Amino acid sequence: MKQFINMILVGPKGHGKSTLAGRILLDLNKVTEVRLEDVKKEAVAAKKPESFLAFLVDRDIAERAKGQTINLSYLEPIKTNGNTIKLVDSPGDPAYVTNSIEGLFQSDVPLIVIGVGELNKKQIIPTSDAQGIPELYELFSSLYSLNFREFIFAINKMDTVNYSQDAFENAVQKIKDALVSLGFGDVNTVFIPISALKGENVISPSKKMDWYTNKSMLQNLSSLKSPKRYENLPFRLPIFRTFMGGRVVSGVVMSGKISLGEKIVIMPPQKSGVVRQIEHWGESLNEATAGLDVGIEIGLVQKQFFSKGFIVSDITNPSSVATRIKVALKVFNRRGIWVNYAPLLYVHALHTTAKIVKLEDANGNTVNKLPQGSTGYAVLEIKGEKAIAVDTYEENPVIGRILLKDSYKTVAGGKIVEIL
Repeated sequence: MKQFINMILVGPKGHGKSTLAGRILLDLNKVTEVRLEDVKKEAVAAKKPESFLAFLVDRDIAERAKGQTINLSYLEPIKTNGNTIKLVDSPGDPAYVTNSIEGLFQSDVPLIVIGVGELNKKQIIPTSDAQGIPELYELFSSLYSLNFREFIFAINKMDTVNYSQDAFENAVQKIKDALVSLGFGDVNTVFIPISALKGENVISPSKKMDWYTNKSMLQNLSSLKSPKRYENLPFRLPIFRTFMGGRVVSGVVMSGKISLGEKIVIMPPQKSGVVRQIEHWGESLNEATAGLDVGIEIGLVQKQFFSKGFIVSDITNPSSVATRIKVALKVFNRRGIWVNYAPLLYVHALHTTAKIVKLEDANGNTVNKLPQGSTGYAVLEIKGEKAIAVDTYEENPVIGRILLKDSYKTVAGGKIVEIL
């Protein structure tokens, strides 16, 4: 198998993520003629003829009626010259931020889709709630918190600015300025001008943008290097989805590896079972290793214990069970964070309410509040669940990352340093 990379399409609503996903499927011959004609008819019937590409991935009636993605769409992995890439299309509307965050936790690299027109009209970093592109500010804050350090930017809708080099370069500069202001000093970035609707510079280089001498989007994806995999750590597969009436659990293997016939334990209910079958997009495997998105059938465990947010763990070294955790974090919320504040805690496949019961500044001094831009420590008491399955960042850098949100706003993010 080639290098397997999990990639999520993210960005503000209406900037063309689903259209790009549909374009990739179409131009790589992943769509039959019958299917293509059907979605074109459906798009015309919905009075959105130019949305036929988005309809290839947005199949829900509500998604099509609203003209926006609501749920995560998992695309069949595409094979480039160098990589096998699993694309996940995510919603850009803040109302569905939970789905987007779940997608980020399963991803190695974000493909950030931004319309060039919006970037030329607005600043990214808002100076008040009414200015800037708040979805991008929140997205960048989340990416920073979850330790992403490699970004691919698809500057979309270049056809709307007549494929202007100046428009593209202005957009790129605004993004770079925003990243610097948020502290992304060590991030690797690639900027690619595209038109997803017209198919320009998506699969192969565009003659309409001959001023752009870099690779096309697909060529860039082909040259990506696989991120570090933690195969030597204990097995961890957070349950993101279930299939077959709840009998098959699915998600990305965050660390370790597991083979057919091996024993596992589901945490936090501590129910042990055995691996009966492993599938990777229709292919039966004898072993699942870190980075693969797989479905696993587990025997000897009743399906009510296959809940989203539980972790399929190594039986000899399972995940810890916590009701309180201590986290090291950076604060993004303009109002800061304070003792007794109860935002949503996002960790691997789980989101739950967590109350801040103690705060410390960067020097370890107890405080009642941490302001925006500061770093420090917080003790979180889990309120929305009886207990959660987690690892510290030192034990497992993939599982040990957390994000705090309040509605769509990124409050803070960082890593678990202690399980109390």
